[in-house]
Amino acid sequence: VNRTASLVDYKASLEAYNRGFALASQGKANETGAKAMASYFKQLDPKGPPETIEAKLLRARGLIKARLGDYGSAMADYTRSLEINGEQPYLRNRRATAMISKWREIALEDYSQGIKLNPNDRELYAGRAYVYALLGDHVSSAKDVNIAIGGMGQVVWFVRVNCAAALAQAYRVAKSPPKGGKPAEKGIQDQYLAGVWSQLSQAKQSIPAVKKAAWWMENIDADDAFDPVRGLPDWLELAKP
Repeated sequence: VNRTASLVDYKASLEAYNRGFALASQGKANETGAKAMASYFKQLDPKGPPETIEAKLLRARGLIKARLGDYGSAMADYTRSLEINGEQPYLRNRRATAMISKWREIALEDYSQGIKLNPNDRELYAGRAYVYALLGDHVSSAKDVNIAIGGMGQVVWFVRVNCAAALAQAYRVAKSPPKGGKPAEKGIQDQYLAGVWSQLSQAKQSIPAVKKAAWWMENIDADDAFDPVRGLPDWLELAKP
């Protein structure tokens, strides 16, 4: 799989693999094509175990699908290839990667469906805000945080903590965008940080004094979602009993 290929190249490759897979499934792959594919896959994995054409095509097509962002379909191809030949450690790594990528999309869909059913549930907005940040969309994440903590009524401490975690991740994305994107303006980054400190402070205020230290250790310090802001001056101040 060419890491510098364009989206058009990947789509064309996917179409070619689909045609090849159809022929292989029907037993119509010609001898020349079979030899060419065997040579190609031998170069990719010289020490790999012998595989059927079907297993190879499934593996290659899965890689292309993952490049196109279709992780669910990629997982299906990876799984079918592994069912044919389970001795593919590289492919198990690729399938695990696809699973990690796919769960975020599934989580986002679940949160969105939940919000449609109950648009007043603060927890759902806080959860979706976190997933948006993990997906690299800090703007949508911040919008959901504002909804989660806005309006009338009490905001319980764990919603505030979840919102703070989402903003910590939004700050990470805004500061260092994925895939070499342009960082957000410093003012936006500072807003996210201010939101983290504000939500953590308000959450902590609702905890009885004798329980604050244990609460911070168990619910805040132990959460790696706060790694982007851990150790900053405001963090160290809030961490004090």
